[in-house]
Amino acid sequence: MIKLYHVLVQLFVREKKDIRIEFIYAYFSDLSLDIDVKYIEKDIENLEGDTRLSVIKARVHQSDFRKILLCKYGKCCICGIDEEELLTASHIKPWVKSDNKEKVNGYNGLLLCPNHDKLFDSGFISFDNKGKILISKSLSVENQQFMNISGDIQINLSYEMKPFMTYHRKHIYKDKESL
Repeated sequence: MIKLYHVLVQLFVREKKDIRIEFIYAYFSDLSLDIDVKYIEKDIENLEGDTRLSVIKARVHQSDFRKILLCKYGKCCICGIDEEELLTASHIKPWVKSDNKEKVNGYNGLLLCPNHDKLFDSGFISFDNKGKILISKSLSVENQQFMNISGDIQINLSYEMKPFMTYHRKHIYKDKESL
């Protein structure tokens, strides 16, 4: 068991992955193995953070898309938070599935706070063609309350936004088979 633990730690260190004791401990707990947490903590305290140079792909004109949505909405479409630093320009039809025109089309976007952006991008919520919220059955009532989501939420959904929202319902929304 301890050897397996060492292999995992070395793998994470070699690959320079973030490692958290809770994850390793949870992994061993799931396997019903008994391991001393202090033993793990001792090994992890020797790890050091570092930086590395990397080449990334950047979304061209994403900042322009955000400006369009900030001007169009000025606040989260769902909860009304208006602090710009807390708002995300969220694509209705995902960036990776959109053509170059759709990627910067203001009708393909909603301005959302981080919580509602995550719910929308993960398919826990969507909207019908009238702008009424659809909430996935996989989101518990308790989590709906924590995330400030209720069935009476309505957003303004223009005619031009409907094809994008239809895509979201058909391909992203978790309960698409119930539509």
